Amino acid sequence: MENPNDHALAQLQADWPRWQFWIVYKVIGGPTWCARLHDNHRRVINADSAEHLAEYLEFEVSEPVDHGWISGTSGTEEIPLMDMPMTGDLLAEMYPDWTIALNETLGVWTAEQATGSEVRYLVARRAWELGLKIKAAEQAGQ
Repeated sequence: MENPNDHALAQLQADWPRWQFWIVYKVIGGPTWCARLHDNHRRVINADSAEHLAEYLEFEVSEPVDHGWISGTSGTEEIPLMDMPMTGDLLAEMYPDWTIALNETLGVWTAEQATGSEVRYLVARRAWELGLKIKAAEQAGQ
């Protein structure tokens, strides 16, 4: 019989190839899901579920690495690898014309830009996704 945690662990490993994952099974309190970068064993992230660990990783690591994809020098639309924290402050610094907020009630990131009578409003589940949507909106507006 297959353990359902094995599938979730394999999915985390597939989604986050730069990270090492494991589960600590405790007698009391259920399993603890753990992650650390392959090249940095000092920083360990713990969560009570695979879903929460994935959320923590999104907050910890969500700035796309530019493989020519962000700068527009790549001809492919590959999904970027992540390597630095993406926060609302960082998004606001990257896109100063936009108002960035995390709606914790809905669990989404929002971005709003007002130009004259036009208002652009974007929503994404992950901070890095919001960054990509803002970039696409700005390119479409040019």
